[in-house]
Amino acid sequence: MRNDIVYVGLLLFKLRKRLEDLNFLVEKVLKRVQGRAAKLDSSPNRKVDKALRDFWWGDTETRQKTHTMSWNNLCKPKVEGGLGFQIVDEVNKDFLTKLAWKVMVENTSLWSTTMKAKYGKGMDFLDMEVKQGDSVMWKTILNAREALQKGICMKIGNG
Repeated sequence: MRNDIVYVGLLLFKLRKRLEDLNFLVEKVLKRVQGRAAKLDSSPNRKVDKALRDFWWGDTETRQKTHTMSWNNLCKPKVEGGLGFQIVDEVNKDFLTKLAWKVMVENTSLWSTTMKAKYGKGMDFLDMEVKQGDSVMWKTILNAREALQKGICMKIGNG
């Protein structure tokens, strides 16, 4: 069976290497931003960030223009003097934290109940430990609990 079958623009089967699964997304962003695919050797998040930086500054493979402001300053919110650009790693962490929140709070959603049944088996989400057989996605969701635990507080009700 072929592993490269695509349905609605997404791969149906995961490859052994997760980075290879995401290459088509990186290439799509690169084509839109640069008009051509570029040779980069880092993670997909860094590839997209580099493509956006190069597009903003007008850099090419042969010519780099002068950058009048640091990229970190441009990524600050507009209220703080930046342009509000998003860093892909931060957005990814936000989405993973949102998924962790859904697993912890939502009891009726199909995705949440499936994840709890497969990995939780009656355990509290905050007490679950990463196991060797867990998927990469589940491990990253469990690692996102750190951000949740910083902001969680107990609500005391009647009773």
